[in-house]
Amino acid sequence: MTISRFTVFMLVSLLALSAKAQDSLLLTNGKIKNLKGVVVYTDHDDILYQNDRQRKQMKAYVSRMQSNHNKPAYIKKQEKERIKTQDREKAKQAKDQQKLAQLKSDFETNVARNLERLTPADFEKWKNRELDKIKAIEKKKELNDALDKQIVASRQNKKEAKERAKFTKRFARDLAFSVLKSDSTEIIVYNADTLGYFADGDAEVDYGITEMRAYMKGQQAGRKHKTTFDMLMGLGIGAISSGAGAYWGPSIPAGYIIVTSIANTKIKNKAGVEPSLLENQAFLDGYEKSAKRKKTWSFVKGSIAGLGFGILMWDGIVRGEGLPGPR
Repeated sequence: MTISRFTVFMLVSLLALSAKAQDSLLLTNGKIKNLKGVVVYTDHDDILYQNDRQRKQMKAYVSRMQSNHNKPAYIKKQEKERIKTQDREKAKQAKDQQKLAQLKSDFETNVARNLERLTPADFEKWKNRELDKIKAIEKKKELNDALDKQIVASRQNKKEAKERAKFTKRFARDLAFSVLKSDSTEIIVYNADTLGYFADGDAEVDYGITEMRAYMKGQQAGRKHKTTFDMLMGLGIGAISSGAGAYWGPSIPAGYIIVTSIANTKIKNKAGVEPSLLENQAFLDGYEKSAKRKKTWSFVKGSIAGLGFGILMWDGIVRGEGLPGPR
């Protein structure tokens, strides 16, 4: 009896999980995602990983499936289905061959008659038209045969994916750069020649593996960018803009955010950065993206606090109570 690809996947997974371990993913934004389990499979779209509980469930499932597949009733049913499919395919092939053979026979029969009836120019036109028709049917048959095989393979892949989903969790491959195995080895899963999306949802530049590593280091360094000034600016601007009213007030912090997103962000913590990376454009891109995001978020938090304080302050002034203070 033939062992299915899914069964092979299950057996390989069992070997991979013979010892308890924890893998992790290095994401394209430089962050590490710890997995409660180990990576057992990677397809075009997803990284599949599995924990101990799922491993035990899969082991029981594989044992049960193997037991069922060895039963005479199952073997007999599978053989019956195989013969039925084979007979159906043979009948379809015979019908197509008969149709094509009849078309070729009619062509051969009409050649002699049309040689006498048509002018040489018209005969060539007729012959080319009929030959093109025969070639088109042959090509269509070839494409249909290939399509039938693809449909069968697609159904099998879909079935296997459905089975895998019972015993695995998924993570989008586009968001991961590599798999960090529990034995300290690294498996690159980043597709350098295709565009995808970073973990923050932004479309990526088509970086190669080396450039992407530099970009991720830039993201990591950018998260250490000091943003105390931005928070204080947000606090001050929020407090001042609260007096501009509900309509114009929020526009002042929004304007500052726009200016911040356009202005260049200089690297302040150079001491912790490799000197060679300071001239690497991919590193600079990653740093600026991450640092600007941190600066903006710090400003937003400060401006919200400032707006709240300013509203209380201006409300007290309007009521004639003056600035809030100790009583």
